[in-house]
Amino acid sequence: MDQQEIRKYVEAYFKLRDCNILESDEKFITVELNPETDRDLGYRPFYWTYIEKMGMKPELLKKRYYFDSNEIENQMQGDYLLFGSTQLRQIFAAVKKRGEFVRLYEDRQLLGSTQALSPWLLINYKIEYICDLKKERLLSLGFNLATGEIYPDFFAIVQHIRLTPRLPANLYIQTPVYSLDTALDHVERSIAADLQKEDDTWAREAYQRYEKERLQTLQYYQEMMIRLQSKSNKSGDDQQLAHERDLRLRELEWQYKPRIEINTVNQGVIYLHTHPSQVSNDLSPPDLYI
Repeated sequence: MDQQEIRKYVEAYFKLRDCNILESDEKFITVELNPETDRDLGYRPFYWTYIEKMGMKPELLKKRYYFDSNEIENQMQGDYLLFGSTQLRQIFAAVKKRGEFVRLYEDRQLLGSTQALSPWLLINYKIEYICDLKKERLLSLGFNLATGEIYPDFFAIVQHIRLTPRLPANLYIQTPVYSLDTALDHVERSIAADLQKEDDTWAREAYQRYEKERLQTLQYYQEMMIRLQSKSNKSGDDQQLAHERDLRLRELEWQYKPRIEINTVNQGVIYLHTHPSQVSNDLSPPDLYI
């Protein structure tokens, strides 16, 4: 990220967190933190513990962030945000912490009768194909909590629908039929079924490499054991060599043996009036491989 991208990212973050932006230009931004953001970025855990215990009204911090190193040298106050800096990493951490689960509504300005929003569970996964080589794939699925429908490339779809964190007027939420746990179970079984259909050549080839390395390692330590026994009768040496062999075998299994790991990146409930199929399929990118 260059400094201009960092500035846009930081300003968007504070706007989404409903912080009061007092000043903003290309060189710096001055904000008044709200209570939640003050807890994330203010480094005042004892202060907030005291305020909550006493039931007092907090005095919220005002912070200035610079995007131009020459500017902060002249002013000598505030934090300079550079990619990799501690302060920017803390903002990234706050985004990750607060963004692991979101709740958003389609923003539709309607007049007259009310209309329903259908609840969709959005889940973004990272699928890792692991052996002595590694491949990662990002997968986004939507599960309709009212109908049970599973829709692919869901994150790409909702990026092209106007969303808001507040329920708009003249809209109501359709009652979910499926619980979040049940929805996750359906989605994960769907992913497992799809993985079963994928080409497993990579796994079979990786297992062959693993077996080759394992047999070579066993042969090596067997020869070492014979040599050791011909030179020494100490059982402790045998045990040490056997321990070294077992450790190496575990390392080989971790390094070579093929496996697939699936981890959740983030998730949320998105309430939509527009069905995902109404958004052009051309907007949905293919699965991403890293």
